[in-house]
Amino acid sequence: MLKCFVCPKIYDPPRYKCDCGGFGEVLSALAKLTAQGVFVEPTSGVGAAGFIKAIATGAITSGEQVVVELTGKKKD
Repeated sequence: MLKCFVCPKIYDPPRYKCDCGGFGEVLSALAKLTAQGVFVEPTSGVGAAGFIKAIATGAITSGEQVVVELTGKKKD
């Protein structure tokens, strides 16, 4: 059994992604970062997706200071 990294659902392999749509949210967040010239490792998309969702739901409001850690490796 595996736990979804976006929602609290538990699912069984061989289904390797949850049906909550969280995986799509992560890919969307990565695409938005890339469009802004920010290239990060794929797991950083989870934090970015959570940040975008928090803004959309009102959990983060205008004027608040928020830090989202994004990691990656500079390509030489």
